[in-house]
Amino acid sequence: MESSGLLSMLVLFILVPNVHGPGLNDWLFPKRCPRIQEQCEFKERDQCTKDKHCQNNMKCCHFSCGRKCLNLRQDICKLPKETGLCMAYFRRWWYDKENNTCSIFIYGGCQGNNNNFQTEALCQNFCQKDVNRCPRIRIKCEIQERSQCSAQKPCPGNLRCCTYSCGRRCLDLTQDICSMTKDKGPCLAYIPRWWYDKKAEKCHKFIYGGCQGNNNNFQSESICMISCHKKRSSCWEVVGILSFCLPALTSCSRDCARPLRSLECGA
Repeated sequence: MESSGLLSMLVLFILVPNVHGPGLNDWLFPKRCPRIQEQCEFKERDQCTKDKHCQNNMKCCHFSCGRKCLNLRQDICKLPKETGLCMAYFRRWWYDKENNTCSIFIYGGCQGNNNNFQTEALCQNFCQKDVNRCPRIRIKCEIQERSQCSAQKPCPGNLRCCTYSCGRRCLDLTQDICSMTKDKGPCLAYIPRWWYDKKAEKCHKFIYGGCQGNNNNFQSESICMISCHKKRSSCWEVVGILSFCLPALTSCSRDCARPLRSLECGA
């Protein structure tokens, strides 16, 4: 009986490559919805809530700021630009595989395909695997800063619109922000900020004039340290008496609950 069972399994696996369509092969090797961290400007209307709401064995996945029916056997990033049949005017981004770039286009508002993203950053994070991505830094901000860019106001040149240090900023991802010099800018406001001194491996306070300058410019010492002092810092105060702990180092985890102004970790 055992040998006949093994024989049946062997025959089953031999036949699997010859099965076409969403049948036995999908049952044995189910595909999963893509996992992508998204920062959406608005929530889109869901096309589905469950797999049964999708046709042709598509899966209902959270994708590009809403739940959509996806054909997981299809490479979304190879799909052509498609404006759809409707006549609305939505600025969207699609991935051009031939040029390895995300380009803006006007979406009509219905149908089309899933190579259709709210922002350039979403498009790049999903399709451009070999390019620098926006930094992912978890911080708590005292105030939300005015954004320099958005889907309606894209960044010039090759700069990327990223959520960075309490607002959306245009970043040159080929540059090391933490190596930039202190720059107070030409304006005459009086805004206390922090910049990272790479030689001293410390964050210093300075007065920011309120315009221009560069991105080595942080609301607080803790945000500066979390963003730049990656090797030694594992816990820093973020807002008031709250402290922010990074899981990378555990050598000083006992100190992370203490409301200290600054704390050298892993020294």
